[in-house]
Amino acid sequence: MTSGGGDEGPRALLARVDPSVRRLELRVQDGTTLDVPLYDCPNIPEVRFASLLLPRDVALESVAGFGAKNEELERFDLRFYQGRWEDRH
Repeated sequence: MTSGGGDEGPRALLARVDPSVRRLELRVQDGTTLDVPLYDCPNIPEVRFASLLLPRDVALESVAGFGAKNEELERFDLRFYQGRWEDRH
């Protein structure tokens, strides 16, 4: 998982997720949730990525991966990345 961006333009969220993840949900600090698009690599079936461009002022809270039955598989806290972003921008 990583989050970053330059001095201008949108912020990027990029994650490598397990192939069992069928949906990735981003929660921002205002309580809003966003679905993060997933991308497979046909030549390497064990690799799945998720990426999303975000406005620079969105404060990240967490990202959660959900399985085929919409069960939460794992949640990752993004407040560390958010703090680093705020320190640099």
